[in-house]
Amino acid sequence: MGKKQTLLAVVFFLGLAGIYQAVHPLDVLSEQLEPAGTEVSVGLTNVYQINTYGGIGTSQRKGRHVSGYDLEMSMDLQKLFG
Repeated sequence: MGKKQTLLAVVFFLGLAGIYQAVHPLDVLSEQLEPAGTEVSVGLTNVYQINTYGGIGTSQRKGRHVSGYDLEMSMDLQKLFG
């Protein structure tokens, strides 16, 4: 494992343990907009898929990664306009 992968693994496990938490710019933006009734968030979903029997490409036992992200914004209209 390379240095970059090792560093990412350490940060990941420290995050799981609650020892390390990175501050993301969208978190800061969301905190600033929250009093005005606006919330911004980002979600990331990663899925690893493999055919265990039958289907295309099972002889090589290779799986595929599928990723998607969501940018979400919710607004409290009563705070914004009321």
